[in-house]
Amino acid sequence: MCAACRARAPRESLLRFVVDAEGEVWVDAFLKAPGRGVHLCYTAECLSLAVKKRAFQQSLKRSLPPLSLETLISRVSEAQARKLDDLISLSRRRRVSVSGLNVLTSSASKLKLLILASDIAENSAHQLESKASCEVIRYGDSASLGVTQGKEKRVAIGITDSKLASLIAQEFHRYRQLSVAS
Repeated sequence: MCAACRARAPRESLLRFVVDAEGEVWVDAFLKAPGRGVHLCYTAECLSLAVKKRAFQQSLKRSLPPLSLETLISRVSEAQARKLDDLISLSRRRRVSVSGLNVLTSSASKLKLLILASDIAENSAHQLESKASCEVIRYGDSASLGVTQGKEKRVAIGITDSKLASLIAQEFHRYRQLSVAS
């Protein structure tokens, strides 16, 4: 249940926050940190409402240092970006990602998700988007996408596994929803 709006939702569809030993509130992106947590919807409205209602203090049943909405949104955005990077890296380890313009063009029919870097050349982006029959998202730059694939730079990555592609797309939409609000 969301501690701000009180809406009921599956645990996996909510943000989870925990407090460290110093009393700082942190995002538990993978829902695995030990101890009591606070759950919120993935919306800027619920984050704002949680700060106003002091939902963290009430749910955790302890006093905490003041937390600003900007800090909270920043931590959530950073955690979501790390989670996205981890999931994209996982695609490489599972061998369900392809990169390189020629390879992506030739395997466009197998792609379940296409991730384009923000600094991709528009001609290359248009060429890939016209061939791909899957969802296309723009995330990160060529250097950050390259790191996820163990390469120096990558301007585009295709995901061939539908389950992982769906999870990456879901987390990307959550990330965009919160980064637009900040």
